[in-house]
This record gives sequence, structure tokens and C-alpha cells, in this order.
Amino acid sequence: MLHLRRCLLAHLLSSPATPPYRLLSLAAPAVSTSPGFAAEEFLVDNCGLSRAQAPKAAAKLSHLKSPTNPDAVLAFLAGLGLSSADVSALVAKDPRLLCASVDTTLAPNVAGLTGLGLSHAEIVRLVSLAPDKNPL
Repeated sequence: MLHLRRCLLAHLLSSPATPPYRLLSLAAPAVSTSPGFAAEEFLVDNCGLSRAQAPKAAAKLSHLKSPTNPDAVLAFLAGLGLSSADVSALVAKDPRLLCASVDTTLAPNVAGLTGLGLSHAEIVRLVSLAPDKNPL
């Protein structure tokens, strides 16, 4: 089992086609204007992004009408054991992670990884080790 974990982690970390943080993310739906959700403030207050990072990240979340789904994603990530700094780094890399469905995307992907023998701590480590391919 340990050999399988090492091989899996080595493959995931060496594969440029699918960076590890993308294992949990999903492309955002089409962008539309929505005056009801202050994405920049949410990113600063809830995700730990800086005021300089927030506008660029918020542009990728402009279709959101409420913080309901991003709050659910943040709660799910915290439940996995990701630290505030890890969550901030993930959201800075790909803000669309906040658009992913916990029930249909995040939880099944984590379940798949745990089914391969990875613990939540190993998944957290894998996700937090993801290279920063698209810095804000």
C-alpha cells in the first residue's frame, strides 16, 4: 500500500497536465454580472487574500450571486484540515475553486483519493504542495 501511495503521489506531482490543486477544482460557469455579492470583500475577509490580489480573483467570481457556495467550499476545505494559509494559497491560485460543488465535485474527488489509500492529511499535503502555475 505504501508503494502505491508513493507511486500515485509521484505521478500526480510530476504530471504537468493536471496540477494537484486542480483535482479539487471545477471550471466556473459562464460569467454574468451580479450586484448581490461583493466578491472582493469576501476574498479578503473570508479567504485571506490581500487587497491587491482580490480584484483579479474577484473577476473570476463575478457570476456568483451569494456567498452560499463559497462558504460551503471553505467549510469543506477546513473540514479536511487545510489551514487558513493553505486555503488562501489555493484560492489565490484558482479562485474558481470556490465555485465547485461540494457534493458533486469536491467530496467525490476526496473520496476517490481516500479510496486509493490516501489519508485526509496526505490529501491536504498533496493539495498544498501544488506548484503555483498562475500567480495572481
